[in-house]
Amino acid sequence: GLERLYLSDNGMTSLPPAIGGLTALAYLNLDNNQLAALPPELGNLTALRWLRLNGNKLAALPPELAKLAKLQRIYLRQNQFASVPECLKELPLLEDISLSGNKLTAVPDWMTALPKLRQLDLDGCPVAKLPANLDGWKTLQVLSLVRCPISDEEKARIRAAIPKVHVAF
Repeated sequence: GLERLYLSDNGMTSLPPAIGGLTALAYLNLDNNQLAALPPELGNLTALRWLRLNGNKLAALPPELAKLAKLQRIYLRQNQFASVPECLKELPLLEDISLSGNKLTAVPDWMTALPKLRQLDLDGCPVAKLPANLDGWKTLQVLSLVRCPISDEEKARIRAAIPKVHVAF
């Protein structure tokens, strides 16, 4: 029946597969550990709505996380991601994604099709350009691109394409 689990700042290098048995979890905080990988059993946490993984050593997420159909918020700041995890495109309720401080150089086209996305944080990522078609971001409210190497021309294109979105450069 456990719904919230805070395991931040514990120096953990791995999670036991038994964590997949906590099927009532709605909130899981694993911030600031030493996690380089996550067990596929994390995909069993189908009640999960918030997942915090900031400040770890993650470069990928297990594809089983695509089963987290209720996930609304995922925080992946300060990890080792070189690309946006593909499993996120299967999560229809995602509203808030934070990928700041990662090694991302591109934003995949599928991100503009996430039906409920409201906030996207890419601060400090070496992203220089967004997808060509930004029309899909109908629900986006906040886009943070602070400390990203975005050209003035690209900034103007973004502002024109999504004028109602608060964009921070």
